[in-house]
Amino acid sequence: MKKLLKATMKIVISFILLIAISITGSYVVNTYAAERTVVDGHSMDDNFYDGENVIANKIIYKFQKPKRFDVVTIYPYGHKHKEDIVEFTQRLATQLSEMVKKDNGEDDVAKAAAEGKKDEYYIKRIIGMPGETIQVKGEDIYINGDILKENYRKDKMGYAGVASKPVKLGKDEYFVMGDNRVKSSDSREFGPVKLKNIASKIYK
Repeated sequence: MKKLLKATMKIVISFILLIAISITGSYVVNTYAAERTVVDGHSMDDNFYDGENVIANKIIYKFQKPKRFDVVTIYPYGHKHKEDIVEFTQRLATQLSEMVKKDNGEDDVAKAAAEGKKDEYYIKRIIGMPGETIQVKGEDIYINGDILKENYRKDKMGYAGVASKPVKLGKDEYFVMGDNRVKSSDSREFGPVKLKNIASKIYK
């Protein structure tokens, strides 16, 4: 009887560990590497459409700086601290240990992986780079006094917002805009975006 109980416990623990490893792997990939996401809204028409599936590369800017015209996801108003992989692993291990002791099943592991979700983000195109001066005059964007040539923009500029006057970007600031300017909430409204608030690069 004891041998049967011991064998059963081994199977249960192995099953729990397999679930934990699967959840951890999925969490790590989706949180730190890449994930499929969906465009929400029309601010990037006609290049990225509402409801379109795209890939968000979350690690590319760990190895290189964003470039002009990159399409990126941003946290326009900043975002909460997101635990790093070490913190996540430690927390999951602790909760897994408690779960095994309490024999509560897999729900605790799922809860551990689901904590600390990302804040909502926007998809925009990088227009202005660190150190540059940006200004919108009529239908044109001026960068350091020169008109920016654009071949991706839809229709009219719409409003100039804060860029009606020259905007000097800091050393880690970027000016972002939607391709569909009349339907876009972007740096004209909320100002420059800091590098730390650029979450990923978008690919089709």
